[in-house]
Amino acid sequence: MLANIAFVSFITNRFATTHDMNELWTLWLPIAFAAPLLWAMVSVLDLYFVHGLYRDEWDGTLISGAFQLLPWFLVPLGILRFTAPPTEAMLFALAGGGMFLASFFFYFRALFRYADSPLIHVLWNAAVLVVPVLAWAWSDERLLPVHYLGIALAFVGSSLFAARDGLLRRGFLRVAGTMVWAVLLLSASMVLQKEAYRYASNQFLDVYLIFSLGVVAAATALAVLKPRTTVARIRRFAGFEAKYIVLLVLAEGVSFIGTVFSQRALDLSPSPSFVAAIESSVPVFVMLLSLLLTGVFARLGREQASAMFRNQMLGWKEKLIAISLMSSGIYCIAG
Repeated sequence: MLANIAFVSFITNRFATTHDMNELWTLWLPIAFAAPLLWAMVSVLDLYFVHGLYRDEWDGTLISGAFQLLPWFLVPLGILRFTAPPTEAMLFALAGGGMFLASFFFYFRALFRYADSPLIHVLWNAAVLVVPVLAWAWSDERLLPVHYLGIALAFVGSSLFAARDGLLRRGFLRVAGTMVWAVLLLSASMVLQKEAYRYASNQFLDVYLIFSLGVVAAATALAVLKPRTTVARIRRFAGFEAKYIVLLVLAEGVSFIGTVFSQRALDLSPSPSFVAAIESSVPVFVMLLSLLLTGVFARLGREQASAMFRNQMLGWKEKLIAISLMSSGIYCIAG
């Protein structure tokens, strides 16, 4: 895992010293796509391998927060070097990290309490629309009309993946009441992180390390709120069989690396709104991975597993329309 972090650090920093800023601008797009691809892998792992290991929102949030300590282990080993960024960048990164973790707390709460995954993911993608509003309110960011069109197309396309059963159904307001906090906190985190990277030009890893401290600090605060249950959770995870520990570490490790790419995309991109739009493509990658795994498990004679992944492609006509809309949106953003 530490070797993976070192590799990600290398590929996300090497261009900062060997290319000019115009080339950096073109680099943000493939890096931005790496994050939703990796998060889609986590969704697939959770669907088939690690589903049920988390009991509630506290489990998911605390474990995800703990994994943000990983890059700090590379500092005393000399693999990473930390130089304190400007004070403004540190404050923004700490706040951004705390809000990032808090957003996932409310996301997990909605997921565990209401178990309405399609509706939750549609609402989660509302960050695509909220980020431009917050960026405008915070820094008076003004994009071109074609960019706003691209953002709208990306949102509509991503929503089609999960909206086959309709949105205005019983329980909508309860789910939305929880998810509004998740969306606002995630959007605010992205805007603040972009500000942090602007204040600390060419100090991506230093700012990211502070961001990770913000995440860990928020996770620690949550753990302190319920000390007895936190101890019980640690004991429960420690009692897992080795294979489940490996799968849990694999899923959280991939998610962590996805977060690194997401942060690097925020650092390099012209706007956090663009990154939010591209990260809404997670359902597309989930469908593509499911298509691949359907064939793999069918060849292995694992029909039950193959059928599970085949279900991810129901409504393929609507999903093709969704992909077309999202592709058009991304073309408007990056064109």
